[in-house]
Formats: sequence, structure tokens, C-alpha cells
Amino acid sequence: MDIGGVSSPSSVRFSKLSHNEQVDLRINQIFAREDRNTRREVLQANLAFKNSLNTLKNLVAKGANQSDKEGNAMTESNSSLTISEADRNTSIKDVAELADINDGYFLLNGIKIEVDTTNDTYNDVIQRINDSDANVAASFNNGRLELSSTVDFAMSNGSSSFFAESNMTTGTISSGKDESHANFYKNQKFKEALNQFAFNLNKVFKAVDGIDVPELKEENEEYLEKIKEAVSKSVTNTVDSDFESESFVRFNFGIEFSYNGEDFMNFSNRDFEKNIVDNYEGMEDFLNTFSNDGTSGGLLEQLDKVFNEINSEIKQQIDSFSKLGLLVNTIA
Repeated sequence: MDIGGVSSPSSVRFSKLSHNEQVDLRINQIFAREDRNTRREVLQANLAFKNSLNTLKNLVAKGANQSDKEGNAMTESNSSLTISEADRNTSIKDVAELADINDGYFLLNGIKIEVDTTNDTYNDVIQRINDSDANVAASFNNGRLELSSTVDFAMSNGSSSFFAESNMTTGTISSGKDESHANFYKNQKFKEALNQFAFNLNKVFKAVDGIDVPELKEENEEYLEKIKEAVSKSVTNTVDSDFESESFVRFNFGIEFSYNGEDFMNFSNRDFEKNIVDNYEGMEDFLNTFSNDGTSGGLLEQLDKVFNEINSEIKQQIDSFSKLGLLVNTIA
């Protein structure tokens, strides 16, 4: 085997090589180390994105299954109020964020739930909801109170301001199929997954942009073109719109792609919150729907395929350059 014009260690040792051959071999070793480190940085960015992609795929699949359910309506705190576990186990009157809750009761499906701010913790009230005949389940998602039921349910403050100070919308909460389906995507976990998806995809682009060696940068930029092609196909497959180079596309559900912006993908929590109920089907189509001829999928399937190919190629290159480094060390 020859590497850089130098025979393998089975036929000659480093000390017996000519000066030029020694220099060539050392140059190959330096290049191998630099190339390997660069590829590892890209690989690490790819793997981080792959994890966020898998998380989003699983959540979209769960969301799609909501259409088969009769209920599972859900409402959640409609502000940024988050209650820690410690505060949930402290008397309500002693928690600054809850200090404006007054004694009395609130109503769930006409059932009175008593509130004693001196003797009750927030968790005591939640347990009282779950033990009542209101047919409403209370739980926490990222520290925020959620109420759910398999049928429509009504909620009001009564003589206590429990719901108002918990930043929850009162009134009749519908559990119809469509609303249940749309509301699934409004949970905090899904929004966090979309944010992480965008962050890690942009991280891949930045890892490639940071490459200093022209040859390596050109090679890795081919990967970015595959990503852009996957996005373009998904746009065309699902929303019947062209996404050519030097252009951008913005969706009502808060996702935007741009060839010219600072980040390739942006996600707007505000636009998502405002429009997702009316646009969740379009989002599902874009992320998860295959084309009619079955040759290509939505964005998640497209990118999954691209990153699997890329990661396999990078790992092979890292392995080959690692062997070169071992070879030089062996014969030196």
C-alpha cells in the first residue's frame, strides 16, 4: 500500500526514507489530523441535529394520531407563568407569584373546588381537582398547569381568582377532534422541539461555514446543497410552491427558510402561537407528508435521509484518516 508515494511499514521504516519522502509523509499526517478534526466538528453538529430531528418526528407522529381520538381537549396557562416544584409544595399565600389568589372556590363543570390560601399548597388544589367529580384531569407540563378531559368542560373563577392568577383562560373548553388535534401542537414540548430543530440545523451550516481549508469547505458545502435541496423538495411536495436558490419561504405556522439570511431556518414562537390552530394541517403536511408518487417525503424524511448519508460518509473518512495517523506513528 502507498500513502503519499511512501511504501507501507512492512517494506520500509521512516528512518530509511529520503528527506522528501519523510516530508511528504509528515504533511499527509498533518493534513489527516486537520481533516479528521474538521470532519468531527461537522459530524458532532450533524448528530445533534439528528437527535432533534428524531424528537420532532416522534412528536409529529403523536400529534397526527390525535385525529383518531374523540377528545383529549387541553388548555394550558396562556402566559409565561411557571410554578416550580418547590413553590407548588409551599402555602399559596407564601409564594410571591401566587400571592394575589384569594380564598374561596372555583368551578369545573359546575363542581366547586375550594381554595384555602393559608393551609393549601398549589399541589393540594390540583389534587382536589383530580379527586373531584368534575371529570377533569390536572397536571403540569414544564411547570405550567394543564387541564384536560375527554369531553367538553367548563371552568370559571367563582369566588376565587385561582384561574385568573394562574393565567388560564376560563369558559367552555371544546374537546372536538379538530381542536384536540390542533391543541396538541400548542404544548410547550412541541414548541421547544421546533426551536431546537431550527437551532441545530443552523449549527450544521455554521460548522461548515467555519471550515478554513478551501478543499474541505468546498466538499462540505456539497452537504449544505443537499439540505437545501431537501427543503426545496418538501416545499414543492406539500405547499405547491417553488423554493429556488436566492429565495426564501415563510409559513404561517412560524417556520421560515432563507438562503440569504443570517440563519438558514428561523422559528417564530409568536407566529406559531397565533396561527397554529388554523394551520396545523399545513405544518403536518410540510413536515411529514410523502409525495403522491412515493419517491420523496416531507421535510423530516428528506433530511433524515440526507443526514444518514452524510454521517456515514464522514465516519468513513474519519476512520481512514485515523488509520493514516496510526501508520505514520508506526513507521516513525
